[in-house]
Amino acid sequence: AGAEQRALSEKLVRLHVVAVSDAEEDQGKELPLFTESFEHLFLSMEFRKEELANEEWRDVVGYEGKYQVSSLGRIKNVDLNKILKISRAGRYEQIGLFAIEKKKQITHLVHRLVAMAFIPNPDNLPQVNHKDEDKTNNRVENLEWCDGFYNQNYGTKNARMLKTRISNKTK
Repeated sequence: AGAEQRALSEKLVRLHVVAVSDAEEDQGKELPLFTESFEHLFLSMEFRKEELANEEWRDVVGYEGKYQVSSLGRIKNVDLNKILKISRAGRYEQIGLFAIEKKKQITHLVHRLVAMAFIPNPDNLPQVNHKDEDKTNNRVENLEWCDGFYNQNYGTKNARMLKTRISNKTK
């Protein structure tokens, strides 16, 4: 497994994840957040070199000129030219964006920002489906607009739930 993991690592580019310190002695310095012990937490932030070469950036709807979203599901502060750290809310990835006019940070689901920027929605469908059922895969090709019924009944979720119920009844 070690050799396989090293081979996979060679194919992937690890993104530099940073925080800006508030401490006086290192005011404004970037501090790396990534460490080997936390490697499993950042797997969704790894992309193949080919993906990064073809990554497209567009303005986040409602934050034009301030934030951009990429076709891979990354978010960037335009003024600082920095990729922002995405957090997780349950099974979904989210990001807090500062709304100047409201003078507060507003939390957004990343998959919705990607869909609003890249996928036309002529029927004004209310939800975004992850085609591969991986809620952390926010690549544009993995997303589609849909209604609630379609989203709830998509994929293998219902079959997996039924299998779990059946196995629980037989115990």
